[in-house]
Amino acid sequence: MTEFHRYVPDDLAANLRWRVRLRRLAKADRPLQRALMRVCRQDVLFWLKAFCWLLEPRDRFRDGRLLPKRIPMIPWTHQSPFIVTLRKELGKRDIGVVKTRGEGVSWIACLLGLHDLIFMDDALIGMVSHIEEKSDTPGDPNSLLGKLDWELPLLPVWMRGRMGVDLARNKTDHIFTNVLRKSKIKAFSATKGVGRGERFGWFFFDEMPEWQYEKA
Repeated sequence: MTEFHRYVPDDLAANLRWRVRLRRLAKADRPLQRALMRVCRQDVLFWLKAFCWLLEPRDRFRDGRLLPKRIPMIPWTHQSPFIVTLRKELGKRDIGVVKTRGEGVSWIACLLGLHDLIFMDDALIGMVSHIEEKSDTPGDPNSLLGKLDWELPLLPVWMRGRMGVDLARNKTDHIFTNVLRKSKIKAFSATKGVGRGERFGWFFFDEMPEWQYEKA
């Protein structure tokens, strides 16, 4: 498979310039849009580096200047093989991640779920955190589905579809649905029997040390 992501600059300034040029070229070019959809589906790293963003609310400085809170998703060198492995193995085997804070695993998992939602037919993804507020507080990027609320408006309409038409958001049941592809992401809190009676392609368990396990 062609590694299209190698054509996307890793340098921050060069990446931003590259993104701007690509978005301008694709804005009214339907054949280019279709080609980019195929490439993004095949190469998740290309999609992340070319279109996705992260929110870093903590102050960061470079050469004495305050950096923006919204930053392009340019995976670190050690993150790229991890992301490729996740994309390949999710739904096929259990994967445990032992990490320090600040490694971006929650963001990566949410973006991989969004990748399924946008590019895959009939994808069903479950996401679980220790309490409902961390699973889904609409509009709050500190929650799992809240990260998608923040991310989706930053993607081009020709890629994500029209909000409220092609993409449905059920805030009561904590669900995102791609109406055209019939794909879905559903969030849960970590209660006994989570997801029981439902089928999913893969589940993401977040903040597991905080889970309160019920006694048998």
